[in-house]
Amino acid sequence: MDRKEMQALFAATAAIDTPEGMQAYKEFAAALTVPILQKLELESLMRQLFNVERLAPGAQAVYPIAEDFEIPVWVLPGLGYMAQNFIEGVGEEVYVPLFSINSSADWKVTYARDQRVDIAARAASKVAMELAQYEEECGWKVIIPAATSAFAGKGLLGPRSAPIYEVGANSIGAGYLSKELINKMIVGFKRMGRTLTHLYISPEDAADIREWTDTDIDPVTRREIFQAAGMGSIWNVQLVEVQHLGATGMYNLNDSTSG
Repeated sequence: MDRKEMQALFAATAAIDTPEGMQAYKEFAAALTVPILQKLELESLMRQLFNVERLAPGAQAVYPIAEDFEIPVWVLPGLGYMAQNFIEGVGEEVYVPLFSINSSADWKVTYARDQRVDIAARAASKVAMELAQYEEECGWKVIIPAATSAFAGKGLLGPRSAPIYEVGANSIGAGYLSKELINKMIVGFKRMGRTLTHLYISPEDAADIREWTDTDIDPVTRREIFQAAGMGSIWNVQLVEVQHLGATGMYNLNDSTSG
């Protein structure tokens, strides 16, 4: 739908108290769905960390336990709840609860009469940002306990320590995000049979990287980091700065002894 068609449809929504106006309102709302979902794909970090499954209406989110599943499985019952680790029918399948995440926006009828589709576009952008924030909240509520909780075992399932890299009690670190720490993370992942591909860091951690000196890293790599404003990749580990992480952010993993 081009801009002129959107303007005409938006103007028709001004007569919301008529059947024609209501139909135009529904069509206009449907037209805004695509840009909202497109922006949500870009803004929501959780869409990069989790697989997005599109289920048919009424379908249950049930999955057979595969060999690559981590035990226990963590799920979120609903928005505002704490994550839970349970398996329905141990060793067979897991049921993931479904819940809705909603947002809304409104505008004056005069904007519709004046065909101000730019106002509607701003409202749609705001809705996408709010949905992304809800997804971030839900995602971190699952990630944090899954990454920092030990499993005592249940039935035939044996105990498992928390899947995190723990710095030794007698080890004295640099006190900041150093090349040494990233190297230890890579080794820790390999010991667990995994490969570290992405490292999500706080703005403070990104600042640490920008302050690396010649004693921390070779001049060529240091120049590349400076040109990339501290981001990029180190040893094929992609660095991603996340605003919500860090001392002043909304989410933190464990404490200063874990990464």
